[in-house]
This record gives sequence, C-alpha cells and structure tokens, in this order.
Amino acid sequence: MKTIYSLWLARYLIDQGFRCLKTIPNPYKPWMNAYQFERTAELDKAIDKYIKEGKNNYDSNTSKS
Repeated sequence: MKTIYSLWLARYLIDQGFRCLKTIPNPYKPWMNAYQFERTAELDKAIDKYIKEGKNNYDSNTSKS
C-alpha cells in the first residue's frame, strides 16, 4: 500500500488510470486527507514521472479558463 499525502498527486494518479483504494485522515495534517493506492512498479513510475515533469506543469494543464 502506498499512501499519498498530496491531493494534486492523487488526482494525477487517478487521471493516469490508477485506482484510489482508500481515503484516510492525514496523520500529519488531520484537517486534510491522505490517499492509498496499491503499490506497483507502474505506480512508482507514474509518481517519478509526475515529479520529473514538475507538478506545476500538470497543475496548470488541468485548470480550465
């Protein structure tokens, strides 16, 4: 199980076809959520791609004017 604390990253992974298995309270920021995904090599590659491409590229591409 891989826990994601970033809503933007969780949305990116869902857009890439990964399924969020569970939403839990974020233990570090209880007013926010954390998202759990099945940990696979493909998931790790998608996370690496998100980080390498820069989260701002994804964030600005998903907003609609």
